[in-house]
Amino acid sequence: MKIAYVMASHVPSKNANSVHVMKMCQSLAKLGHEVTLYSIFVEGIAEKGVDDVYEFYGVEPNFKIESIYFPANARLMKYRFVYLAISKLIKWQPDLVYFRGVLAAYYLNLRSRIPFILESHGPVLQSGKKQNQWMLKRLLKSKQLKQFVVITEALKDIYQTDKTFTKANVNTLMLADGSDRVPDFEKINDFALHKDALQVGYFGHLYKGRGIDIILAVAKKLEHYDFHIVGGKQKDIEYWKAQAEGITNIRFHGHVSPGMVYKYRNSCDILLAPYQQKVYVAGGQQESAQYMSPLKVFEYMASRKAIICSDMPVLREVLSEKNALLVQPDSPEQWSDAIVKLEDITLRNRIAEEAYKEFNEHYTWDKRAVLALNGIKL
Repeated sequence: MKIAYVMASHVPSKNANSVHVMKMCQSLAKLGHEVTLYSIFVEGIAEKGVDDVYEFYGVEPNFKIESIYFPANARLMKYRFVYLAISKLIKWQPDLVYFRGVLAAYYLNLRSRIPFILESHGPVLQSGKKQNQWMLKRLLKSKQLKQFVVITEALKDIYQTDKTFTKANVNTLMLADGSDRVPDFEKINDFALHKDALQVGYFGHLYKGRGIDIILAVAKKLEHYDFHIVGGKQKDIEYWKAQAEGITNIRFHGHVSPGMVYKYRNSCDILLAPYQQKVYVAGGQQESAQYMSPLKVFEYMASRKAIICSDMPVLREVLSEKNALLVQPDSPEQWSDAIVKLEDITLRNRIAEEAYKEFNEHYTWDKRAVLALNGIKL
């Protein structure tokens, strides 16, 4: 089957959505399909110095990337991207199109009868822009819509509060995010700050609501542990470095390419996901704590390390007391106590193995790709 994947992700970039897209394209192609990703390349935004995009993301070069180039000051970029991407894929004539955006799906539906999957990472009908709400309501009635994918049961429940959605009776599938299996023996040399200290890591962006302030408070208290913060944009790293001045047991590693970051996770003993009650994505405008499915959680599970995570309803869709330590998001005391508790290597190994087992059973990208296409009749 010929599958086009359309998403206005900047490839290559530091954005988590670009990792999601690249991993899904790889897994769809591994199923034997001919896959082409239509993505956006904006001068000044795309990651510099990347010679091999596939290597940067740690994926096989088993699918094609059609990058649509724009200068940094281009006007109406989103609309022009959609027009050009849809024009290209209509010429290619795929059997199926996978969308992460309402605008592109709507435009395809106007111009052709090609079947499509639409994946949603937020409650468009309830809190999206009026234009997107209007478009989605019409897409839900389309006979070409074969699957509507949401990332959590919480997000599915939000959609089901809308009468338009329930009346459409569209085939809705909940698919959490995922991770790849990684070699657990590859590590970073000279990672530890202090000999024989337990290595505690945080991975991901440093946006508002990610709990970096909690980590700094804990690091200041637990001086005999090493803390590592991997990821973030330069301005955020500089801000938090200034906040961490005087804390000698913390290291900011900066951004690491998605294809290499697993080696840093492998070098840790404990992994932290201190999400707060309000979690913001890039730009600080959209709050997603109620329905999010963080890539970080699944990558942590794949790393076979002990996880400490904020105790939030949506995260309990994946984590529990069996495979993680769950603590109150905003309590440095509980985070500190949990880390100390994990000095017990038996406990560390037990919850790490349980998380790894559940990851292998449910949350690999390959399993996600199979489920996304399951039952689709063209």
